[in-house]
Amino acid sequence: MASVTCPICGLNLSELSASARDMHVNDHFRADPGEVTASPPTTPTFLNRVYDALCVDIGTRPSLNSTYQCWLCNPHVQCHASTRTDRHWSCGYRNTQTLLTSVSTGGGSPSPSLAQLQTWLEEAWSQGHDPVGADQLDHHVHGTTKWIGPTEVYGILRRIGLSCHIVDFHRPTGSHQSHPALLQCIVNYFQGRLTAQSLPEHGGSLTLTVNQSDAHAPAHPVVHTTLHPLYLQHQGHSRVILGVEQWGTGESLTTNLLVFDPEIPLTVYSTSTNPQQLLTRLRVTPRQLAIHRQYQLLILTPDLMDSPWQDGFAQAIHDTTHYTIKLARVP
Repeated sequence: MASVTCPICGLNLSELSASARDMHVNDHFRADPGEVTASPPTTPTFLNRVYDALCVDIGTRPSLNSTYQCWLCNPHVQCHASTRTDRHWSCGYRNTQTLLTSVSTGGGSPSPSLAQLQTWLEEAWSQGHDPVGADQLDHHVHGTTKWIGPTEVYGILRRIGLSCHIVDFHRPTGSHQSHPALLQCIVNYFQGRLTAQSLPEHGGSLTLTVNQSDAHAPAHPVVHTTLHPLYLQHQGHSRVILGVEQWGTGESLTTNLLVFDPEIPLTVYSTSTNPQQLLTRLRVTPRQLAIHRQYQLLILTPDLMDSPWQDGFAQAIHDTTHYTIKLARVP
């Protein structure tokens, strides 16, 4: 198929439908110039807004006060959303930008651009990462609208010296296509019970345990941890998990995820002045998770980082074992 490029920005649009190509070109004339090439993240206080909204919410539901617990990722995270010109394909890249704001120690250093992330991915491929995936994408993503998934994000992160694992939930583990194992894994992570040492290095199964005591119960019902957000992938889309909330006990235990969706414009989050409205945008219930049969989690494991993330970016690592994907399957 002949290559189709945008006459305005030169982006390769071959992977998009005809209507999506038209929308991309037309958006150049509707968007501000800066929106075409950059996606400003949420403000540094966004996670604090989420924290405040949760505190207000549980204050209006006193029946939950005795059992409600919520764990949030570190408050320095800034979330990146797709713009009008890249919303059809960029969720994987935008979520990677969000993860990197959590890791950065550069004091507010700007996130790498989509083009930079694409360059890092191609460099990872050139060093031997995921040859099957590289073949599927023709070893070329720079300047294209090709979608990426967890293995490509893994390659980008490993290219700059960050360690991570992928956990594959390849089928539902509960009734009615529900995913209790996925939820338990996420709860374990935010409670600090899922560490790099507890994850298989190269393949194998991950055994999850249910906490039967209140040893991990925080002193306050809503707490900020020092943990990174989680990258959540399902068929055709990816999002970022900012936290998890639980209330109730035994069979009445309820677990919701707090998820940032890069396809929702930032203005929707920023204009949600009502706490309940903001939380409605973020909450994902078990019933909503049951829409999809398979999920993958990408987990950053800072205790195994090969190099610090500072103002500059780490140099390429030329050891091919560096790119061996650390993958676990559940169940």
